[in-house]
Amino acid sequence: MAAICFYLQIHQPFRLRKYTAFDSTHDYFLQQLTEQAYLPVTQILLEQIEKHHGRFRFALSITGTALEIFEAHAPNVLQNLQALANSGGVELLAETYHHSLAAIYSPTEFADQVALHRTAIKRLFNQSPTTFRNTELIYSDAIADLVAQQNFTTILAECSDPLLANRSAAFPYRTHNAGGGGNLTLLLRNPTLSNSITVQAVSQIGGQLCNLFLPFESLTPSFLLEILRQTEQSKFLLPSEIAAADSLQHSAGPLSIPQPTPWTANSNTLNSWLGNPMQQNAATELYKFESLIKQQNSPNLLNDWRRLTTSDHFLHMSTHPVSDTSYDAYINFMNILDNLRARLRSSSEPRSGGF
Repeated sequence: MAAICFYLQIHQPFRLRKYTAFDSTHDYFLQQLTEQAYLPVTQILLEQIEKHHGRFRFALSITGTALEIFEAHAPNVLQNLQALANSGGVELLAETYHHSLAAIYSPTEFADQVALHRTAIKRLFNQSPTTFRNTELIYSDAIADLVAQQNFTTILAECSDPLLANRSAAFPYRTHNAGGGGNLTLLLRNPTLSNSITVQAVSQIGGQLCNLFLPFESLTPSFLLEILRQTEQSKFLLPSEIAAADSLQHSAGPLSIPQPTPWTANSNTLNSWLGNPMQQNAATELYKFESLIKQQNSPNLLNDWRRLTTSDHFLHMSTHPVSDTSYDAYINFMNILDNLRARLRSSSEPRSGGF
C-alpha cells in the first residue's frame, strides 16, 4: 500500500459587511465563527495521534486570518491547535497570511505575506515551516520559483491528468527550475480520492504516495476513525519526511506546469476568482493601491488593504455558476475600495501618482 500524506487546510476570512456608497466608516469586516465547527475534530485528531503513538500524523495549514479570528473569538480552538502542534505528529505549513492571490499579482506582496505568516506560526506554535502551500493550491512554474526564493524545500500543488501526461500523482516530483530559484519537492494532490474518499480506494492505490489534501471542514470524527481503522498497516508521512532523501525512492523527475492551476473540482483555471470582468477589475484596482498604501506607513490602512486581498472576496463575484449575488459582491467590494481610496487621499503623507 502507498504511504499516505494527509493534509488539512483551515481558512477563515474577514468577510465583508454590506457597505453602501453612503457609508463613511472604516469598519469593513465581519468576524463570524462557530467554535463547534472545529473543537470536536481537533480533539479527535489529538486523541488519535496519542493513541497511535505517532503512526498517525498529518500536515496542517492555517491562514493568518483564521489565526487572528481564533485568537480573538475562539481561544479554545487555538488551544487545541497548539496541542496538536506540540504533539510531534503535526507539521504546520506556510502560506500567504491573507489567503491572497499575491503570487499572481505582486511578488513583493507575496513575499511580505509569507513572512507575516511565518512569524505568526513561530509565535503561536513555535514551528518554522519548510513546506509551502499557496492559496487554493494555485501552482505554476513561476510560483514555484517565488517559493524557492523563500527557502522552502517542499510545495503542494494540484495537477490534472492532462498536465501529468499519463504520469501518476502517486509519486513525488521536482519543480521545473525555470527561473533559477532551485528545485523543490513537489507533492501533488490526488483529486479523485481527495474529492470523494473511500477507504477501499485508499487501500488499493498504487505508487509510492496517496496524497489526501482536504479542507478541514470536510473531515468528520466518524470518517476519520474509519480511515484509521482500515489503514492500520499504512505508513503516514509528513511532507518534510517525503522531502528527506531517505524517505522514499527517487522522485519521478521534474514536472512543468506553465499556467497557474488551482484546487477546484471542476476547473483547472483561475476562473473561479478571475474569470469575469468584475473579478478582474476588482483585483486590478486593488493591487494598484499597493505601493501607495505602503508609502503611507499606516498600519491600519495596510491591514485593511491586505484583508481585501483575501481570495474569498473575488470568489463571491464569480458567475460560475451564475448567481444573483455576484454583482452585489462586486459593488460592495468596490464601495469599500472607494472608501480606502478616500482615506489614502486624505492622508497627510506625501503621495506620488493619483486615483
